[in-house]
Amino acid sequence: MAAWILVGTAVVIGVAVLLTPLPPPTPEPNAGTETPANAAPSLNDQGLGNPNQAARIAPRTDVKLPELATVEEVLTAEKSQTELIEAATELTKNFPQDPKAYHVAGMIYTELKQSKKAEESWRKCLELKPPDIGPYVGLANLLIERGEENEAVALLSSLSGSIKKNEQLFQSLANGLSKLGELEKADSIAKEGIREFPNDASLWQQLGLIETQLRNFGPAESALRKAIELGDESTPTMNALATVLSRQGKTEETKSIREKLEARLNPSNVATSDTFQEDYLRAFRKTATPLFRLSASVAQSNGKLDLAERWLVRSIAYLPADPSTYMELSSVYRQSNRLEEALFVHQRLLEVQPTNLYNFINLASVATQLGRIELAEKVLKDATIAFPEMAFPFGELARLAIARNQFQAAQEWSNKASQLEPQNIEWPIMTAIAARSVEDLEALAQALQRARQISPNDPRLLDFIRAAGLERP
Repeated sequence: MAAWILVGTAVVIGVAVLLTPLPPPTPEPNAGTETPANAAPSLNDQGLGNPNQAARIAPRTDVKLPELATVEEVLTAEKSQTELIEAATELTKNFPQDPKAYHVAGMIYTELKQSKKAEESWRKCLELKPPDIGPYVGLANLLIERGEENEAVALLSSLSGSIKKNEQLFQSLANGLSKLGELEKADSIAKEGIREFPNDASLWQQLGLIETQLRNFGPAESALRKAIELGDESTPTMNALATVLSRQGKTEETKSIREKLEARLNPSNVATSDTFQEDYLRAFRKTATPLFRLSASVAQSNGKLDLAERWLVRSIAYLPADPSTYMELSSVYRQSNRLEEALFVHQRLLEVQPTNLYNFINLASVATQLGRIELAEKVLKDATIAFPEMAFPFGELARLAIARNQFQAAQEWSNKASQLEPQNIEWPIMTAIAARSVEDLEALAQALQRARQISPNDPRLLDFIRAAGLERP
C-alpha cells in the first residue's frame, strides 16, 4: 500500500484498526428509537470479506469470564449490611493513606446508621486533608443530626477557598445556621447556593423552610413550589407547603394537599411486614450499588483491580440493569489488558441497554482491539439499523473499512455519514482517502470540494492533501 494511504488513514482514525475511544455511557442519543431486529439495513451488505491477517488475534481459550447476574440476587438485610461493612473495613485496611477510602467508609457507616464509626471514618479522612468537599459535609450533617450545630457550622465555615463548594455544602450550612436560630445568615447562604445551583431541589426546600421561620410566607411558598417542581414531593416538603398555604388563608389547596398526605398514611396502604421487608431491600439495593461502585473506584485508583472487580460484580448482582456499573467494570478489565472479559461485559451491557448508541460503538471498539473484525463490523451494522438517522455508526464502518483496505465500501459508508451529518468534515475526508486509494478521481474531487466547503483550513484536511501529494488549487 502506498505510504500516503497509511498516513491519510492515520489522519482520520489515529490508529490503523482502532475505533473511537470508549466514551462515557451518557449522553444517550435517541433513546427509544429501536428498529425491529429483522429490519432492512440502510445500506446494502457490502460483503467486506476477511479482515487483514495482521489484525487478527486468535480468541483466548484460557479466559474465565466473569459470572455476571442477569436477575437481582435474592438478598437478606443481614447479608447486604455485612457485605457493605466488609467493604468499608477493607477500604481503610488496604488504603490507610487515601482520604477517599475513609470518606466512602463514612458513607457506608452512615447508611447503616452506625454513627460512631461514620464519625471516626470522616475525622480520620479530614486528618489526611482531602481535596474535596464531601467528607466535610458528611461529618457536618452527622453533627447536625446529633444536635452539635455549632461544631458543624464552624467546620463548614472554616473551609479554604481551594476546596470547591457544592450544593450539599450550602444546604448543610444553611440547615445548621437555621437550627442555631441565625435565620438571616441561613437565608443568605441558601440564596447564595441557589444562585450557584438553581436546579437543586434540596436548596429550594431549605430556603422555603427558612422563609417560613422568618414568616415570609409568599417567598416560602414560591421556594417550596420550586422544590416540588424539581422533583421533591417528599412528605416533609408537602407538609411544609400545606403549612405555608394555611398561613396565607389558602384553605382549599391546603385541604387538598393534606388529603393526599393522609392517603399516603391510610391503613389500607400500609405494607405488611413482608412487603415492608421487600420495599426496604429494594431501596437498599439502590443505595448499596453506588457504595460498591465508589469502593471499586477507590480500589481501582490504588491499583487493586481484584478488589475493584469484586465490588463491581457484586454491584451488578444487586442491580443487573444499571448500565454505569458495566462501564466501570469494563474499565477495570481494560486497565489490566483483560480484553476478552471486557468484550463479554460490553456484550452484556448491550443486552441491558440496547437504546444507547455508544453501547454499540464501545462493543465494536473492544472487538476491534481483539482482532474480532467481523464481530465489530456486525455490531456496527446493527447500530445502523437501530439508529438509521445517526451518522456515527456509518462513519465508524467507514473507518473500519479503510483500515481493512476495503475502499469501495468505505466510500459508501462515509457518503452515507455525510448525508446524515453534512457539516462533519471527517466524513468527506474519509471518502477522499477511499476514493484516492482506488483512483476514483471524480469522487476524490467531489469529496475534497465538500470538505473545503465545510472547513478549508482544517488541519486534518490539509494533512491529507499533503500526505496524498495533492496540490490545493
